[in-house]
Amino acid sequence: MINRSARTAVALLTSCLLLSACGADGADRGTRARPAPSPTPLFAEPAARQPQLAVEATQHSRTAAFRQTITFGSRRGAATQTTQGFLDFGGDRARAARVWNVPPSLPDNAGETFLGKLLHGRARVSVQEAYVDRATVAVQPGRADYWLRFTTAVSDSTGANAISELRGIVAPFGGTLLEAVAGARSVTARPAPGGGRVYTMRLGLKAVADVVPGFLHAELREVPKEYTTDAPVPMTLTVDARGRITRADADLTVLLGRKGSALAWTTSLKASLVLTGHGSSTPPALSAGERVLDAATAYARLADVRPGSCADLDSGTHQWDWVVIVPCGTSHDARIYAQLKLGGDYPGDGAVREGIDDACREARAKAPEAWAGSAGAMYGHVSPPASSWEVEKGATTCYAIEP
Repeated sequence: MINRSARTAVALLTSCLLLSACGADGADRGTRARPAPSPTPLFAEPAARQPQLAVEATQHSRTAAFRQTITFGSRRGAATQTTQGFLDFGGDRARAARVWNVPPSLPDNAGETFLGKLLHGRARVSVQEAYVDRATVAVQPGRADYWLRFTTAVSDSTGANAISELRGIVAPFGGTLLEAVAGARSVTARPAPGGGRVYTMRLGLKAVADVVPGFLHAELREVPKEYTTDAPVPMTLTVDARGRITRADADLTVLLGRKGSALAWTTSLKASLVLTGHGSSTPPALSAGERVLDAATAYARLADVRPGSCADLDSGTHQWDWVVIVPCGTSHDARIYAQLKLGGDYPGDGAVREGIDDACREARAKAPEAWAGSAGAMYGHVSPPASSWEVEKGATTCYAIEP
């Protein structure tokens, strides 16, 4: 929760710094005529340099509130991802909430494409909060009442992209259009109301690809690994009279069209970013009262969870087979009651299902009563596909889910 008294203090201090009435000697100078403001120096630079200089001016403002919306348009409606929060450029911190809106009018696969799938048919929730500072990236996954804090890099197979992409380079929070400005080409400028400027420019695919969440990259056109001279993406950038960015809009539709994509129903892809409250929008830090779990011990592959342990199935990383280990005395999704090694050759889909059902049933009968769940519990299992069955020796996880 934002500390109201802290924000008020910042607002008052900012007001004092900006008003000429706050002189060094404390005298009231509000009645004196003020000189006309000097033109912003960056506007005297060549147009091609001004967008990057505007990024620097925005960073020099120290903080800002932001709201970015990515819209996947179609003839049947639009799905949106909206990220809204606060940036602290000077302190390299950010806090934001990310919300997906996927209307039921879209194809049946749209929800799973954007939100991912969970074991036992459970759906992910559409809201996630994230906090970033120099040392950590923390996410509040699903319906959890805790933060999952990552302090070290994890391998790509564990959903690292979903975590690492939350940290930006140009801005503390990753994936914003601010990251793309450095690749601007064919820049033109025109005056904007209030003394600012509006820039139109073109961007390459590599410059804008990371605006779209990483788990969707496999559904988009292949992006060159290196920067090229091709710049098919149009973008407009608006800055205020002090050269600070207030808005950016990009048409990313050219990224669509991959054959066999789960986004085949999508006809347009656009991103818009709005920045406000420059210099007076500090992100709230994680408070001492907020529950935080260390990902080094709490974030685990389902197959590695010790029998008897409890877990939440939504880890916030878009990896269905990675979970968050939580105390069984707290709210949880599942309890693992057996880890089996069935071994042998892959017996075929039907035989696998039947054999695993029997093996988990036997393990459940031998497990402590508390591990196997109540009378109304549902049971499930996860095992390797045919392609990795032999390598993983038929490793199977048996779990119970309370209703």
